[in-house]
Amino acid sequence: MFSFLAGRKEGVGDDENKQILDQTKAFFELHAHSRFYDLEDVSDQKIKNMAGYKAVYRDAAMFLRVAVSVSK
Repeated sequence: MFSFLAGRKEGVGDDENKQILDQTKAFFELHAHSRFYDLEDVSDQKIKNMAGYKAVYRDAAMFLRVAVSVSK
């Protein structure tokens, strides 16, 4: 889905969408190797502030975000 959105042409009113895509891209560029647990790595991984999981699928990195909610 990200590649579909990234390939869209910009038009009037797309500033918010562009900002969302820019921030998402920047997050993955900054944290792709530090905040995602590698499902293919069998070593003991110490992940601080884990954002999700990563794996390789069809020669491309796939990132899985897991939403967690806590209630009392």
